[in-house]
Amino acid sequence: MQFGPMPDLAAPADMTAGHLAEGSPALNWVAGYLDSGTATAEGGEGEGIVSTDARCVPKQGTLFAGRYRLSEPCPSSTSLDGQPLHWRGFDEVLNRPVLVTVMAADTAEGAELLASAVANGRVAHPGIASVFDAATVDGCTYVVGEWVDGTSLAELLHEHGPLPTDQAAALVQEAAETISVLHEQGLVHGNLDPGNVLVTADGGVKLTSLRSNTDDDAADDVRRLGALLYAALTERWPADVVHTTMPGMPLAPYESGRLCEPRQVRAGVSGTLSMLTMRALDPVASGTSAGRLAGGLAGLANAHDLPLTDEVAPDPTRSWRRGAALLGVLLVISLAGLVVGFSLGAIKSPSGDYPILGGGKPAASPPPAVRSAPLSVSNARILDPKGDGRELRDADLTHDGNLATAWHTEDYFRPRFGNLKPGMGVLLDLGTAQSVRRVTLDLTAPGATVELRAGDENDNDPAAYRTLVKPATSGTNVTFNVSTKARYWLVWITNLPAQGSRYAIGVAEVQFR
Repeated sequence: MQFGPMPDLAAPADMTAGHLAEGSPALNWVAGYLDSGTATAEGGEGEGIVSTDARCVPKQGTLFAGRYRLSEPCPSSTSLDGQPLHWRGFDEVLNRPVLVTVMAADTAEGAELLASAVANGRVAHPGIASVFDAATVDGCTYVVGEWVDGTSLAELLHEHGPLPTDQAAALVQEAAETISVLHEQGLVHGNLDPGNVLVTADGGVKLTSLRSNTDDDAADDVRRLGALLYAALTERWPADVVHTTMPGMPLAPYESGRLCEPRQVRAGVSGTLSMLTMRALDPVASGTSAGRLAGGLAGLANAHDLPLTDEVAPDPTRSWRRGAALLGVLLVISLAGLVVGFSLGAIKSPSGDYPILGGGKPAASPPPAVRSAPLSVSNARILDPKGDGRELRDADLTHDGNLATAWHTEDYFRPRFGNLKPGMGVLLDLGTAQSVRRVTLDLTAPGATVELRAGDENDNDPAAYRTLVKPATSGTNVTFNVSTKARYWLVWITNLPAQGSRYAIGVAEVQFR
């Protein structure tokens, strides 16, 4: 999917609550359920409307604005009083199908619908379905939007079960790229769930149901991206994490009070993909942004790994195909009883100030200034003096610049390495003695006990290295602020976090600045 440049965020002069002209910048469209009401239009603008004191009831053949004719109601699209809310329509001027939502303007839902349309005039993006026209006339509201040929993730999961892991990664990668662009503009989505992610018939991904009345921030969007990935992999919804339920989708399981990882729920999910999912579900502790998530998933959705950076530019040559599951036309998928805006809403600026420490709190004092580029690591090895040699591979994955790869311990029955050894760790060689002010550590799960040591000799005895940071329970993203010159640096782990019924940890990345 290729993303175009974002427009000027200033709302154009012709965009008012009374009417949104098609010449205005594209608005964001949602096909979601609304609690009540339908709509009407005055005089010649709404031919065929049946009007009563309580509501305006459109019918097949109704013509809005002299061009948008209602063809048929969308399947299962009814309000509480049984009237259709969403219609497949036809634009008789531009000769194309459209989606039309009609409802009474004197309701809270009608006011929110139009307010959302106005707010969404501030952004246009090919990854978000568009609105062409919206108006309030004679006490009624109608909104005309893009007709999307495709199916939602919710229906894909209902009909076909969990997606193949590479397709799940590709779908959420595209969604994360779109969300990343919104966050760059200071905007949030505020309403991501499987019913609001459409896979189009030509292999694209479009987001719907953006909200205007949300208090969510960027971290909430990332958390919901993690929930989408969890659902795509397992057909289970982590409701307790995102504080919403998905009708018809089973809840994600827990074990010993902890959310089970995707790899515990479904065989065949890699440790790396499971790690990325869990990190996205806890974005503040892990420091995961939408761009970082997209970058990590890129290496799993494609044949080769891509380096992970904070900002990931979409690849215009990449296309995502889904085969037979994408055939047919589907538009409105269940969000019963929920007021849905299609806006980015009371445009809320996401907080970009994620904590430095993995424990979730900012450092008590500002960290010292550090160089912009990390120091190069010339070599790394696993230090496991009491081990059997089975965990010594993949040390180079701890400094390859890619959070989608990691070195992993084996699984143990007890947190202190099964009481078989006092600890183990990663020894990194900077080539020569280097002055270091900050060491950043990315782990695959929170709860490990980690300490930082350094020395000038390559020694197999962990006691030979001086302790710079004493053992402490970590999050998934940890920053050690130090001011030390040394060649060899030891990330020493003495306690493992629970991973289901076992205990294990992975080290995804270590950086020195």
